[in-house]
Amino acid sequence: MARFTGSGLSFQYPAGWRARSWQDVSSFSALITYLSSTRLHNPCTQTVTATFTRASCGYPIQQLPDGAILVTWTADGSPAGPGSTKVNATIGGLPAVLTTSVPGSCAEIGADATVTAQIVRPGADNWYTMTACMRAPSLHADELAVAAMLRSVRFSAAGR
Repeated sequence: MARFTGSGLSFQYPAGWRARSWQDVSSFSALITYLSSTRLHNPCTQTVTATFTRASCGYPIQQLPDGAILVTWTADGSPAGPGSTKVNATIGGLPAVLTTSVPGSCAEIGADATVTAQIVRPGADNWYTMTACMRAPSLHADELAVAAMLRSVRFSAAGR
């Protein structure tokens, strides 16, 4: 197992996954890290003109290979909060909304299943989001690895 620590949280993940991060910040979201069993590229492109610089970011992979996983961790915030979905889990001692969709939002990169966890941070309209994009034939093993990762999540005082 490997360990990620940063942005107020820490967790364990399979040593076969590699952690990568790029500068990807928008008005209401900031990338914490990507984890993947496959090679990733910088998901952001910049357009520079005489009057502005614009960054556009997407996925760090165009197509998820067979048996691969892509996990994205972000820190999010909005006056509207994380949505109206009811809390159905606890992750790292904090209330969370855990969903599995087939194929879900990751379909655009060829995933067969998407697991999403929104972990509510107390005292503010802020939350962490973990999204796991998974492609067959290793869906069951990847779902178990994601569940183990979520069980290992811990928050520092800054992350709460």
